[in-house]
Formats: sequence, structure tokens, C-alpha cells
Amino acid sequence: MTDSHPETADNPRTFYLQDPQGRRAGWIDGAVVEEIPDSYVGKAPASWSDPAAGDPAFDGAPEDPPAPPRAIVVPAPQAGTELHVLSDQAAPFALTVDSWVDGSNVAHNELTGTGTGQDTVLQSSALNALVSGPTPGPGPTPTPVATAAVTRLKISPRSFRAARRGPSARGAARTGARVTFRLSAAAKVRFTVQRRSGRRYRRIAGSFSRSGTAGANAFRFTGRIARHRLRPGRYRLTAVPSAAGRAGAASRAAFRIAATN
Repeated sequence: MTDSHPETADNPRTFYLQDPQGRRAGWIDGAVVEEIPDSYVGKAPASWSDPAAGDPAFDGAPEDPPAPPRAIVVPAPQAGTELHVLSDQAAPFALTVDSWVDGSNVAHNELTGTGTGQDTVLQSSALNALVSGPTPGPGPTPTPVATAAVTRLKISPRSFRAARRGPSARGAARTGARVTFRLSAAAKVRFTVQRRSGRRYRRIAGSFSRSGTAGANAFRFTGRIARHRLRPGRYRLTAVPSAAGRAGAASRAAFRIAATN
């Protein structure tokens, strides 16, 4: 979600998304609030990468992408997430809301108006496309298809040296670490890596996938991503399962790349 006209009067000092737990992401009286996990306010989405600039984990951090003006990004918003705006006749609002699924824009709408000076919940068809399920038609309700889930994701040891060459995942080796996890059902699991910078994590370009069976699974992570070796530092590995066209919830495990001798 972004301001439609950020350099005009259409810029309320308070507009934000709020999940069912009361956590918010957006602007509260002009200040940035990022209480919803993995939310991004005033920055590029987590999926942004610049392959032409190289991998920031080892080639030196490239310049940050241009920040969309007063943008709010919430990956996988929960059912019941609401859009709040506080404005008055002196500060009308004009907001653009987009919903994305698997890289495709599935809904878009423009919201404009003036408020009463009170915090108001706005109805957005684009937001509802993600946080509201379809209305069941007549006849029996179909049996829901369960999504695969990753649990007990672990990396052992948590501190290890990255391999100098080879793929991201392979068999036993002197470098790297063993990754273990459990799947509730057979699924393809996509792994991505984020590097810790201060109190935040930044996505590293590249990913790799492993096909898993229901129950226990394991492979060796070499400490490489997108054909590059991770430099020493703190990271986390994120696993997202996918089966029957449905993605499950992400699971994460922290690790550290140790310096080479």
C-alpha cells in the first residue's frame, strides 16, 4: 500500500495496517511503526534484489533500492487484518492498495476521501482479496486442502565455514552444516538466506529447493547461495513448503558463517 500522491495534501499522518493481535505497520502521527513481523514501512519489499550489483553478502553491500514513498508491505497478512486511516477535511487521503500472490497482482484499488479526525477502518477490496476467504455457494462445503508445514528446522552446527565451491546443498563434506526438518506432508521446500545487519535481516539474492517427504528430512547446506560463498557473519535460513499449489507458513533457523583460517 502506498500514498497515491505523496507530495500533495493527500498524505495523512496516520495510516496503517493492523492484524488481529493488534500489531500495526505504517505511520502513527507521522512516525514509522513496524510491529507486524516481517513488515516493511517506507522501504522496498523483502523480495527486492539487484543481481547486477552482486551478492551483498560477499561483494560489498550495493546501494539500497529507491524507497517507494510512504509504502507499507505486509507479507501474508492474517485474516482479520484491517486498514486504518486518521484524517480530516484539511488532509484528505488518496491511497493505492495492491495484493500480490506468487508474483502476480491479483487485486488493486484506489481509496480516496476525507475523514472526521477519528481513527477509521477503511474497506479495501484488494486487502479483502488476501484476508477474506471466498463465500461458499449452495451445496456441500468442499473439504479444505491442508497446506504442508515445516517444523523443527535446525542447523547443526550453528557456526560453520562455507564451502569454496559447489552447489548450495549436497552430500557430506568437511565444510557446511547439516539441515534437518520435518514435513507434515510431501512437499517441495524453497530455501532463502538473509544476512543480519544490526537488529534487522536483509534478503540475499538467490534460493534453492529440496523435495521432501512426510516426516524427517535432512541435507547438507554448504554455506553458498546463487553460486557464491557467504562471507563471515550472522544469517538465518528460511524454509517455505509448497504442495498442490499451496504455500505453507515459513520456518526459520539462525546460523553463523565462521571466518576461514
